[in-house]
Amino acid sequence: MKVNSDVTNALRIGELAARTGVPTHRLRHYEDRGLLCSFRAANGYRYFAEEAVIAVARIATLLHAGLNLDEVAEVLEQTDGPDSAALDERAKEVLRARAMLLEVQISCMASAKRALERIADEGEILPIEQYDACGVRMQPFNLISRPH
Repeated sequence: MKVNSDVTNALRIGELAARTGVPTHRLRHYEDRGLLCSFRAANGYRYFAEEAVIAVARIATLLHAGLNLDEVAEVLEQTDGPDSAALDERAKEVLRARAMLLEVQISCMASAKRALERIADEGEILPIEQYDACGVRMQPFNLISRPH
């Protein structure tokens, strides 16, 4: 990411934090990891170009989808350049694996939602051995013999 050293339209780190809702310590961490670029003005303050707001939103989107910072860096590196439509196979694999995991999590949440709706509608909590969470039959456990 190219950094423009003109402070006229630049944001100080606190301003970037306010605009994006991301704490300053996290923005510094993103910068340390190479996900954001800043420059220091003559006054010693750290400044970010206006484009950093979009960069932080992209980082947040990928993190929210479950990628870790290394994976975020890999995807951003490949989507920032002139050939941004061509992700390598490793990046595609990471994104597809994460999408599959999200699909499983959605299924689990839907199952939990159905269980809560049944409790709300019928006032009945099924015994755990009848609860099918995420397509996996759960086994009952003995509360008395459980180690402390």
